[in-house]
Amino acid sequence: MVAEWKEFLWDVPEERVALWGHCQTLFIRYSYPALQAGLFFLKHAEAVEKDLPARELHEMLLLSLQWLSGMITQSNPVYPLHLLREIETRVWLLAVESEAQVKSEGEISLAGSSQNHLTGNISDIIDRTASIITKMDNHINSMKNRTVEKYDCRDILHRNQALDSSSSAVAIGSSKTKRRAKGYLPSRKPLVDLVDKSPEPEDGSNPPNLRNDVQLQDENLKIEISFSKWEERVGPRELERAVLSLLEFGQISAAKQLQQKLSPGQMPSEFILVDTALKLAAMSTPTSEIPIAILDEELISVIQSYTPIDQHLIYPLQVLENLATVFIECSGRGLCKRIIAVVKAANVLGLSFPEAFGKQPIELLQLLSLKAQESFEEAHLLVQTHVMPAASIAQILAESFLKGLLAAHRGGYMDSQKEEGPAPLLWRFSDFLKWAELCPSEPEIGHALMRLVITGQEIPLACEVELLILSHHFYKSSACLDGVDVLVALAATRVEAYVSEGDFACLARLITGVGNFHALNFILGILIENGQLDLLLQKYSTAADTNTGTAEAVRGFRMAVLTSLKHFNPYDLDAFAMVSICMFDLNAICFILGNQYVLLEGIVKFRNIHHIFILLEGLTG
Repeated sequence: MVAEWKEFLWDVPEERVALWGHCQTLFIRYSYPALQAGLFFLKHAEAVEKDLPARELHEMLLLSLQWLSGMITQSNPVYPLHLLREIETRVWLLAVESEAQVKSEGEISLAGSSQNHLTGNISDIIDRTASIITKMDNHINSMKNRTVEKYDCRDILHRNQALDSSSSAVAIGSSKTKRRAKGYLPSRKPLVDLVDKSPEPEDGSNPPNLRNDVQLQDENLKIEISFSKWEERVGPRELERAVLSLLEFGQISAAKQLQQKLSPGQMPSEFILVDTALKLAAMSTPTSEIPIAILDEELISVIQSYTPIDQHLIYPLQVLENLATVFIECSGRGLCKRIIAVVKAANVLGLSFPEAFGKQPIELLQLLSLKAQESFEEAHLLVQTHVMPAASIAQILAESFLKGLLAAHRGGYMDSQKEEGPAPLLWRFSDFLKWAELCPSEPEIGHALMRLVITGQEIPLACEVELLILSHHFYKSSACLDGVDVLVALAATRVEAYVSEGDFACLARLITGVGNFHALNFILGILIENGQLDLLLQKYSTAADTNTGTAEAVRGFRMAVLTSLKHFNPYDLDAFAMVSICMFDLNAICFILGNQYVLLEGIVKFRNIHHIFILLEGLTG
């Protein structure tokens, strides 16, 4: 089956993933032997190691590790323990490499991961690996405890048999009893010697499968003796790289466990630095000054080793920032920067560091977005130092913007983007465009904004229009033509609701804000047909002031409106003149016409509008 797959579908990553998943399903369904199943994945992983991406190779070795450790079959390990540790180290290295690739791409995707009964829905690669290896260690320890209990029972049985024989010997003679008592000394040897040399009961009462199980337990206990020779197979560099890479990604417990399992006698200095950073973070507040006297000696010693202290007070956040430069790149510096980002976010939000550190980064970003006027720098640092899916960032920004819009609508701030409004919420266009820089994907922002409209929430029409305008902006700037088409179709279905409510102001705001006069020309026709030309021109003037339009955009709007006028009101010369005048520069018109106009409350009213129209037509040819 694998050979046929390689011949026809091997170049398709999704098909390869499906192959390994299918093999896993068959192995479980037909109770395939754990050793053969584990070696199957191990053999194929080693054979195609150079051809597969790190994520796929990681999944294969993780499956092999679960089979060989007996975790899937809930049995004793079927592979030497030191070799299991070697595979585990390779799994950790591949997990870190995969996570780094995900981070560079900017988004976590589950499309390339094979699923089985043990992986669940954990999307984070390192967290999922840590979860599975923890379960595997617990399983191996459980099996080991059962083995020790079995041999304890056998030891007690041998002791009882020896006591029985000793009692019978007393009846024969005391001299022989003493010699028999000395003969029992081997039963007090270490457990491993007992396992190696203790004979099976002569009556053969143990069934064959129990004897095989005991032999397997004996082999596993022998492995424990040779466990310290792991260096012959996994070099110190590989171990150090795996441990420090885990530390870089914030897997402190997993890094310490791996170090303890493979080289308990050595402990990298990065662990001490990380512990120091966490202690300093817990002390940090926006304006905190900590007397050196209250710090423990170990913490002071570490700080003085890397950061000279000349005063009796320290600023934990400042010391923490200096400490980040001590770490080597990809060996804990990323973790220290993430700690700093969480500290700054916690200070803005009024949270303690442990509380903020216990939250997901996306949750902190959501809280920061609710204080948009005060927390952009902290949010920017948080996004820079943490991996967050673009879709999640876009959703948070869209929802926060909607909350700000609703508050501005209730407070009557919608018509002016220059007033204070519902601070510190995110509601101005300019502020949202600034926050949108946090999301690496503009189409995702458009999707998130339009999704709020599609979901059918009870959103005021004025707020709905602003969501559609911003959505179109991001679709257009990212050349997402499919998004533009869907938005235009959605707007067409919503027009009837606007007309039935008599909310022509929202229609005018929609067409002028979007600026897609060709696709939405039917809205122009509705406004002109309902006598809303003045409103349309007013909204366009406001939109042009907010977003400086190009000359081409102005000409496009003028031609679209004149075309609609020609269709609906071909004989309304005043309307034609009004549109033409509004598209010209006011200073130029004043220079040409002299005293032929009056400026009243910002509205230009002309004494002889027909004459002006004819004059402008002559000037423009």
